[in-house]
Amino acid sequence: MRVDVVSGKARKLIIVLLSLTLIMGITTVAVALQDMVWTYSDSAHTVEAATFGDGDTVYLKITDSQTNGGTKSITVENNTIGNTIDVNVTDDNSDSFYFGSFVIHSEANDEANDKLTMFDGQTATITANLDGDANEGTATITADYVTALQDNIWTYSDPTYIVEETEFGDGDTVYVKVTDTVTKGGTRPITVQNNDKWNEILVDVVDSNSDSFYYGSFVVYSGANDDVNDKLGLFYGETATITADLANDGTPGTKIIYAAYISPPPTNLTATAIVAGSIRLDWTASSPETNVSQYNIYRAITTQGQNFASPLNNVSAGTTTYTDSATSDGVIYYYVVRAQDAVGNIETNTNEAIATADGTAPPSPSNLTATATPGLSIELSWTDSTPEDEVTDVSQYNIYRATSSGGQSYSSPAYTAPWGVTSYIDSSCTDSQTYYYVVRAQDAAGNVETNTNETSATAFGDLPPPPTNLVATAIAGGNIQLSWIASSPQTNVSQYNIYRAITSKGQNFASPLTNVSAGTTTYTDSATSDGVIYYYVVRAQDDIGNIETNTNEATATADDTPPPSPSNLAAAPITEGGIQLTWTASVSETDVSQYNIYRATSSGGQNYSSPTYTVSVGITSYIDSSCTDSQTYYYVVRARDAAGNTDSNTNEAWATAGSAFSVNQIYTKYQDSLLCDLASSTDRYNPTAFTKGKIDEIYLKVNLLGAASLNESSSSIALYKLVNNETEEVLGS
Repeated sequence: MRVDVVSGKARKLIIVLLSLTLIMGITTVAVALQDMVWTYSDSAHTVEAATFGDGDTVYLKITDSQTNGGTKSITVENNTIGNTIDVNVTDDNSDSFYFGSFVIHSEANDEANDKLTMFDGQTATITANLDGDANEGTATITADYVTALQDNIWTYSDPTYIVEETEFGDGDTVYVKVTDTVTKGGTRPITVQNNDKWNEILVDVVDSNSDSFYYGSFVVYSGANDDVNDKLGLFYGETATITADLANDGTPGTKIIYAAYISPPPTNLTATAIVAGSIRLDWTASSPETNVSQYNIYRAITTQGQNFASPLNNVSAGTTTYTDSATSDGVIYYYVVRAQDAVGNIETNTNEAIATADGTAPPSPSNLTATATPGLSIELSWTDSTPEDEVTDVSQYNIYRATSSGGQSYSSPAYTAPWGVTSYIDSSCTDSQTYYYVVRAQDAAGNVETNTNETSATAFGDLPPPPTNLVATAIAGGNIQLSWIASSPQTNVSQYNIYRAITSKGQNFASPLTNVSAGTTTYTDSATSDGVIYYYVVRAQDDIGNIETNTNEATATADDTPPPSPSNLAAAPITEGGIQLTWTASVSETDVSQYNIYRATSSGGQNYSSPTYTVSVGITSYIDSSCTDSQTYYYVVRARDAAGNTDSNTNEAWATAGSAFSVNQIYTKYQDSLLCDLASSTDRYNPTAFTKGKIDEIYLKVNLLGAASLNESSSSIALYKLVNNETEEVLGS
């Protein structure tokens, strides 16, 4: 059936035409056709159509007598969902008739390929305005798809198959309906597979009414896969695909379901009273934490008294600690932490952690004294806080030290002593230095009392002799090796402290890089950065902590950069039975100390941990005389610097040891006649051939071995003739 929707302008012109015809009878009036649109189902534009199936091509013919020739653009719009495409139409004959086409289908809109998305029963309007005036023409098409149902799958949360669902909780039953119009009746198997762990089960579906609708069910749960009982192991956040091919025609249908379990709770919740009355909560994250968006923190002042409708606060997933500072001193607080997912589901654990807010500092110790002892030590003693017990909450004593009266930094104690201890030996003293001490009590929550009672003492002691002849040497891998001569005598030395800086005299002698035992006189520093200059000092320390004060420096630059590789490596056999290697030196060669030569009897078989030969920098060739005749050898040459860094090139050259070539056939010709054809001589290094009569040409077939070659400058073949039963070289050969 033809459906043409004509523009308002065209309808008026037709009415005028009919009126004039009736009035004038024989008078003919020419009417302009403006943006008339026809649609066809065939490319010959003979079968007009307005209804099209899924994937059908809509063939267009459009005319406007006000324009001709070239290509114009028209618009096609789905009247239901509003998607559009622009389609080009062309007038190849310049007769004002434009032709084009597009496709309707039930897939994604594809304007680039003139494909319009339409679903069954929807309509689309084709709009043309070829001459660009104020009037336009339109035509309407309708999508009329007839689709066979093939393995369509629906999932439900109820056994009455009413409530469709794709998300299921732990232990939920998934009710499945499947249809394929080409089969009906009986029982068919479908497959359900976990898309994350690939475990699967087979589920039977049954068409009891022989109406092509099959029904069945299975369970998803966070346990082991159980095919026998139709239980699919599916864990939180995982998906599963249901696959059905009821007609076994190779065109299955699929459906994806999701495990939307309530988030598992966090575990191991603890509450700890900390300084200033705050309480710190710590917990182990939910496992898995995939669908957790936040952790809600609930607080009460009685056990199980939390209001779970109103959390105290929340923190993002991935955070496993929270500090509650809105507390009152001495109050006991009860906490619960619950996981919440992205859509607001909150799990319901009631695991409590308890702590008492503590904002009160403990009492001070008293009677602090300081006494210098031999070996640069100072012994402190004090009377404990009164009372000092777990009830009053003294957990430790903080010891603050300064080199001037009142100079202590109370933000960081120099030392600590546990509850119950009332003395301390400070062995980190410098000879003749006076030290000033304050000792404060701290409770388990971290509250520290604020007394400023000070005592002082001046340290004294003999220092061990320093080591001598310190040397720093850069070695491979960016490491720097230190060596020195032991202190003399070494009797009072317990260890050597190694200090490092990146500027001269910049060492921090309060903090050595490391130390080694007495008797050890070397150390390798591997914690370096390439190209950095390091300055080292080594000091001796005795067994009571006295450290001598030498400032003798050794310096070296860390070198972790291998030198550039040599190039153009070549290998060639030589007549002496060896193989000669040649290469082009590294560019530049400044950082090269030697070239390592690695040899193997198979390609890639070199042992780079141990070179076969080495040559000094400046040398670019080597003759390997340790070869076996007819054996092929594979060589790699690498550059090494003074620190031992070796480049890592694997460029191979190879050659076969033995004669550079052999002659395996000789024949002579005279006036184009073959005189003699001899196999090669048994002595392949000195092949000979003798013929009678005149000789025009002598031919030798030569096999080149390995990388050998013949050229005018380096190769020659000598020919011999028989004279009086003796061989004589043919001059000029």
